[in-house]
Amino acid sequence: YGELRETHIAPNTLEIASQYAVLSRLTEPKDKGLSKMDKLKLYRGDRIKEYVDYQVEDLKKSSPNEGLSGLSPRDTMNVMTHAIGMTGASCINPLDVLRSYRYFVEAGKFLNFVKEEEKKELLDAVDLVRREYDEMVKEVVMEAFVSGFPEAAQALFQGYLDEAEASLSKEKLRDVITGEERDPNEEFLRKIEEQIGVSESSARSFREEIMVRVGAITRRGGTLKWDSHPRLEEAIRKRIFLDTRHLVRVATTTQVPDKEQQQKLDAATEALIARGYCKECAKAVLGYAGSLLSRA
Repeated sequence: YGELRETHIAPNTLEIASQYAVLSRLTEPKDKGLSKMDKLKLYRGDRIKEYVDYQVEDLKKSSPNEGLSGLSPRDTMNVMTHAIGMTGASCINPLDVLRSYRYFVEAGKFLNFVKEEEKKELLDAVDLVRREYDEMVKEVVMEAFVSGFPEAAQALFQGYLDEAEASLSKEKLRDVITGEERDPNEEFLRKIEEQIGVSESSARSFREEIMVRVGAITRRGGTLKWDSHPRLEEAIRKRIFLDTRHLVRVATTTQVPDKEQQQKLDAATEALIARGYCKECAKAVLGYAGSLLSRA
């Protein structure tokens, strides 16, 4: 596989390729409220739909032969190699790999999957992973457009912790401008929590969960960072990006950007290159994210 060694692989490409391969080895969840992608996320340790550890173990026990069949590592390498040849470019990105997976399924290149229902499952898996990547790439690009994103995210995280702690303990906070005591800002808390579907009735338990995680990190002498809790991290990203969507959509889809738009595009491109993209795949990612946001 010399082609792979000589080709730049864009960030998230191997992750997307492996997600698809793993999905091919998972059985359909008996719980109709779960998708195969939900199952994959639960297995890798994500929190999905309030599932707890013992329920994840029950999921595994209900499918004892899961993982014993599906795409092989060689299949995945063949797909990656095909993606390189198909693009003719010096790099490949997740969309190139997903296109190759679809081609392999439709052309019957996976010899272990010959039945029509098996092919349909593999094509459905392409759509599942594509939707996952769509959300991923929008976040990557919008983060590249936000100047000082880590600092903004950390400030929002700290603000959430302060307000949540005061809300749980029913304590007052001191206003940083007036110096007067005030009640916790429930509107601020809810604007963040609503980004990930936390209902008003479950807000208190969510905040308690966050504070338990914060306490555990503090006891171990760890550093509290905005991405310390996966669900809160997602909520913070979405809240910051809410006001960024229009900027990204306009800057990435305008055929002839004005000076300010071009400056923002150049800055976003540099931010992506700093994260491991080359100029070619950065341009592809920006264009794709722009098209997604235009349809949103």
